[in-house]
Amino acid sequence: AVVSTQSTGKDNNKFNPTISKLEETKEQQMMSLLFAAVTGNMSQLYRYHSDNVDFNWSDYDGRTALHLAVCGEQMDVVVFLVKQCKVNINPIHSWKTSQSY
Repeated sequence: AVVSTQSTGKDNNKFNPTISKLEETKEQQMMSLLFAAVTGNMSQLYRYHSDNVDFNWSDYDGRTALHLAVCGEQMDVVVFLVKQCKVNINPIHSWKTSQSY
């Protein structure tokens, strides 16, 4: 239940989506990061960047956010990952290839 304070009239327990203090396992965070990259969810990526998340994480096949952004044709994400996050631009996944530009 939401508890409201009488003095300010504001809810005490409202969820603020801009604050990322939710408990996420590293695996959940990684999967969410990779999904945000392939779908172009820039707000999620900005949030992870502000939380100092490692954008070079890879999944079980060695695919990184950069791999998936290229595969998903998410060029805004690719630029963000390379220029802002300074990701490794030549990661190799399990098929021994890297993404192409």
